[in-house]
Amino acid sequence: LHNKVYDLAPLLGTHPGGDEMLLTRAGTDATKEFEVFEHSEKARVRRDQDMLVGELVPTDHKDYSAEEDAAAGGGVVGGAVQRVSEVEEYLQQKVTDVAIVVAAVYAYRSWTHRKPLSQLTY
Repeated sequence: LHNKVYDLAPLLGTHPGGDEMLLTRAGTDATKEFEVFEHSEKARVRRDQDMLVGELVPTDHKDYSAEEDAAAGGGVVGGAVQRVSEVEEYLQQKVTDVAIVVAAVYAYRSWTHRKPLSQLTY
């Protein structure tokens, strides 16, 4: 993120976006994905204090200010499409989580409120 390397292992199991969000981006530049979800200042400070491993060598640095300027100009449409797709991905994950919980609650209630076969016949 932002030309720095972080060890995010302490977040596994507790990250609100889920472990998949972290593991699929491991070893890659996830700056854009990180900024899409507008992490809190507390999360940013914790990341910098507790998880910073080091910085990339200067030859591997990426200029994010140039990308932000391009997005503000002619690249807005492309940036918006990318942002929407990542937000949609996140929402799909959350909708799936809710659907699983609803199905589990329905199955549990159906099982606990079942009647013996003798009560169902006339």
